Amino acid sequence: MADFIWEKKIKVRRFAWGMGVGTGYAVLLMAVTFLTVHQISGDFKEMLMMFFLCFFGGTLGGILA
Repeated sequence: MADFIWEKKIKVRRFAWGMGVGTGYAVLLMAVTFLTVHQISGDFKEMLMMFFLCFFGGTLGGILA
């Protein structure tokens, strides 16, 4: 939701900004998980799914804004 609001203010290459925000959010989630659990939980398939959901969610927010 924050990505959608932020993208309203940007007029150029909104989808690219959305991709960046989505990727940043995925990296933040992995970092917080690693810092709290001290291991990367889940298998590769789950991590890849989480990354693509964040990535495409940010991209979609940028496109719709």
